[in-house]
Amino acid sequence: MLLVGLLAAGVLTLPGLLAAVAAALLIQLQILLDCSDGELARWRRQFSPAGIYLDRMAHYVTETALPVALGIRADGGWADIGTYTTLGLLAAVLALMVRTESALVHVARAEAPER
Repeated sequence: MLLVGLLAAGVLTLPGLLAAVAAALLIQLQILLDCSDGELARWRRQFSPAGIYLDRMAHYVTETALPVALGIRADGGWADIGTYTTLGLLAAVLALMVRTESALVHVARAEAPER
């Protein structure tokens, strides 16, 4: 999922209709892989902290790479980075902040003293 998501972000920065279609297809493949690995783990009853970590890390990375890539594409590519790229970076930071806040709820519960 992580590699396909990063590939989708990279392709999204390229100009042209074919790149946009390829990025959309790669994003759909990323979603399919994300669903499949979780279902496979549940079916095989294989759970681990490493698996949870990798799943969350893949979400964090791809969910921040895609808005940045979209901003680069909207600016016209790597040679013309400007306002839209900045907005993509801002969206990426906001997405990370939302994800971090959600994760910190679990951390706070785990680290709270028992009553």
